[in-house]
Amino acid sequence: MRNLGFYNFASKILIIIYMSFKKIYLFFRLLLTFSFILIACKKDEFKKINQLIPKKIIESVSEHMPIYEGNTPPNIQGNYLISPCILLFCSTNPDLDYTFEDYTFKFYDQKEKNSYNMVSFVGNHKLMRIDSCDNIFLVGSENNFTAYYTIKEHHYSGINYKAAVIISGTKIKNGLSNTFIAIIILNKSQGLNDELVLAEKSFRIIKDEDNLTDTIVTSKKQLFN
Repeated sequence: MRNLGFYNFASKILIIIYMSFKKIYLFFRLLLTFSFILIACKKDEFKKINQLIPKKIIESVSEHMPIYEGNTPPNIQGNYLISPCILLFCSTNPDLDYTFEDYTFKFYDQKEKNSYNMVSFVGNHKLMRIDSCDNIFLVGSENNFTAYYTIKEHHYSGINYKAAVIISGTKIKNGLSNTFIAIIILNKSQGLNDELVLAEKSFRIIKDEDNLTDTIVTSKKQLFN
């Protein structure tokens, strides 16, 4: 009986140690992934949207959302909430209807550099795994803007892929209106989990259903919970 009690106690200790190491591993894995995303999308010089994304894809995307031009975009810095957050269009399944969880994101550190504009962007990762990027390109005029960036190389479940994100909207007093987010897969490798990543050269467009993306005043912890 004593030996049995000792073995039960030892087993519990081993389980606690295992779970602790597992948590540490997952933390550092997340940290490395997040850091990789930030590094992969940094830009040193301005590139027009058609220099990053094929013209044919841009034309298809622009059938469902506006893509603005101009070098005098509005100041869009702030924390925002998309709710209800809906799938407007999926190029691989045009009839698909879907409502996502509320999506929060932040634009910050907007600046002008060598006559072009940049802003940093981070989201709560509920729409995509690539919604964190320093210094994304920002264009537009008056109150309309389009922000865009590409992820050079990302890895998910054995699939390597290159993706692009386009965010368009109009700055208003209480936040943004007519907010659209396009997620585009530019190319990807083949693998056993191929269905987990959108097809190559396909895209999804997400929209704020009520056309009002509210400004929210909240802590960073609340923003990403």
